[in-house]
Amino acid sequence: MKPALLLAVVAGGATGVGTNVLFDTGLVGPAAPGSIFAVLGMTAQGSHIGVVLSVVLSASVSFAVAAMILLASRRRDLEGDDEFTSAIARTETAKGKKSEHLSGLAAYSGSVPAAASAKIQTIYFACDAGMGSSAMGASVLRKKIKEASIVGVSVSNKAVANLPGDADLVITQQQLTDRARGQEPEAIHVSVDNFMNAPEYDEVVELVRSSREGEATTTAGAAAPGAAEEGDGGVVTESAVLTPARVTIVSGSATQEQALEQASEILVSAGAVTGDYLQAMRDREATVSTFMGNELAIPHGTNDAKDAVKASALSVTRYDGGVDWFGDHVTFVIGIAGVGDEHLQILSRIAELFSDESQVQALKAAATEEEIFRMLQAVNQ
Repeated sequence: MKPALLLAVVAGGATGVGTNVLFDTGLVGPAAPGSIFAVLGMTAQGSHIGVVLSVVLSASVSFAVAAMILLASRRRDLEGDDEFTSAIARTETAKGKKSEHLSGLAAYSGSVPAAASAKIQTIYFACDAGMGSSAMGASVLRKKIKEASIVGVSVSNKAVANLPGDADLVITQQQLTDRARGQEPEAIHVSVDNFMNAPEYDEVVELVRSSREGEATTTAGAAAPGAAEEGDGGVVTESAVLTPARVTIVSGSATQEQALEQASEILVSAGAVTGDYLQAMRDREATVSTFMGNELAIPHGTNDAKDAVKASALSVTRYDGGVDWFGDHVTFVIGIAGVGDEHLQILSRIAELFSDESQVQALKAAATEEEIFRMLQAVNQ
């Protein structure tokens, strides 16, 4: 939000017009929709050199003027004497070193949002559907905040479209950050590569701690008021969500499409989804990858595919030969179908399990489907 940048537009436009006047060049009619191809298509005969030069010079002048304006205000933008920047500075002092992730928070936020001037209390993990990856990410961060003995912080998951507008901090995968910013313009926004083991989580915990410096904390492991743990509302019946019949070991490898088809087939056989759910899973991957880190992918449908979901269920498939998931190596594919929040408790426990690399290795070493099921069942107790 820099009105001064209009000067760059004016300077660039004047340069382009002046160049065409000087060379007596121009167009034979309006260039719509304004792309370089439309401009060249409407260029008068013999005017191509002058028109192309006017475009190049106009762009160069706009860039140069805008760069000078941005550089002149960069220190004020990124190092302003505000509480958000001060909190980052205090955190880095406490850690005894500069943090590239905290520095990234300051740079990525640009002008400091209103939420940064108060303590951080409400954190949302947001994904496209709000049913899988965001729930697991919220579980991992909630556990870290509890271990840090920080109270009064609510960490929950939402679909990007359902963000309520009251967040202090929003965490999304990089492809969804701009959409989330539109829903939560006053929040601090943090982008991560994956929800399972993002290094930014530890930095966020330190930032939350710094934002409430001087407040009393509970003993380690105490539940934070307002941090609604998905595991606090009773026990989910595993037989309704995950059964031994839905756990499979594949000795070889598979393509991503084959893995999606197998996950869909298991969920269809369980009566949890209709046949339309497979396309919804493909659509989800085309928007944002469901790779979570630590060799785990959790494919599920988009938010628009709720009508294809009939019941909550999970499918778990281990591919000993691996799956190439948009360039990431995946061993475990957990297909998700969720009605309401019925499936979130077990996903929360699975997130905690897969955030521990030793547990992932134990799952990879399991000899039978029954052994994998017992390990997944145990974390839900």
